[in-house]
Amino acid sequence: MRTIFQKGRIVATTFLVLLYTSSAYTAANSYDKLQQYEHGLDILTFDAGDNYHTLVEVIVQVPTQGLQFIKCRQGFMASFKLDVTVSHLNAEVIRRTYCDSILINRFKEIDMRRPDQILRFSLLLAPGEYMAKVAFEDEETKSSLIRQKDFIAPDYCSPILSISDIQLVVSISPVKTESSWTKGGYDIVPNVYRKVQKGVKRLICYTEIYNRFPQTTAFKKATLACYKIIDLQNRVVQSHEEVITTNNYGIMAVGRFNDKTLKPGEYRLQLEVSFDGHESKVVKSVGFTVLAPVVNLL
Repeated sequence: MRTIFQKGRIVATTFLVLLYTSSAYTAANSYDKLQQYEHGLDILTFDAGDNYHTLVEVIVQVPTQGLQFIKCRQGFMASFKLDVTVSHLNAEVIRRTYCDSILINRFKEIDMRRPDQILRFSLLLAPGEYMAKVAFEDEETKSSLIRQKDFIAPDYCSPILSISDIQLVVSISPVKTESSWTKGGYDIVPNVYRKVQKGVKRLICYTEIYNRFPQTTAFKKATLACYKIIDLQNRVVQSHEEVITTNNYGIMAVGRFNDKTLKPGEYRLQLEVSFDGHESKVVKSVGFTVLAPVVNLL
């Protein structure tokens, strides 16, 4: 495993769209097929950089398989609508709507595998408990699918030391010029389903570490980041420690694990951050799944 630390701050945007080809889906297209495909929903929280808000990222992965295509002048087209609502104490706080269409040239392309759409809705919320609901609708058939998830927007302003949620990613690479999918100086393709295929060389994660009082002697000395992969029996199957030597408020941490040794099953990635020789300590974790190898019968 290799961990990269980089200084930087996060910038909030309204929503971003990324096309990502996933091998998890097979071809289909009819009225009742929409429910047969997994629609990913991930919610992540980060420090917004002020003293009042938490930056919440609602990331949705939308497979375009199962949509109803209709004949149009340019070929065949399918349209969908995505409604994202965030509620607090049963009262709607924020609503975002996204509409899009997929255009193909030939009829035989309907059953071909197409890229998923990954959308990121970035929201500024006061710390507290919320519920996010995502409604996906086929505009032609009006067939719909709803996903919802409770989450907590932590108060990153209060603790001396804190860490963001851990984001699992498909790929990450440093960039010289920031794009719409850049975060902390990296271009990130999120792993919304938190699944990895066995045999994949690396499990990659992105985290931000915050220190409200960077001039403290302890933080100037060193900050220790300990990564652990834990199985369902609560056994540590992999671990690695990194020492961070910086006195800056925000640190971007990218962890890369060798995934080849993990057997198919459910795991938890845990990150523990502490001052070297200091009692302050924070822990975050995220679950993920290692899938069985794909068997090619041909």
